[in-house]
Amino acid sequence: MSTALLGRRRSAVEIVHEILALCNDGGLNKTAIMYRSNLSYDQLKKYLGALCEDDLLFKNYVGYYETTANGRKVFKSMNSAVKALRALKS
Repeated sequence: MSTALLGRRRSAVEIVHEILALCNDGGLNKTAIMYRSNLSYDQLKKYLGALCEDDLLFKNYVGYYETTANGRKVFKSMNSAVKALRALKS
């Protein structure tokens, strides 16, 4: 789990970045995503729903959420922004 980039609480961008990173390597089930990203179940449903609707994640045949090709592109773009923000915090 990563800490907030600039403040005390994580922004939606940080949470989306973390979920995409978690689901990038073969996918995870809802429970694993929830615990590893430190989200409540309500928050998890909100983010997974939005990410699936925007075609950044998909649910495979065994019920794991995986990052789509479009999601990997977005993650790559977000990664450089997150690194820049972390550098500012240091």
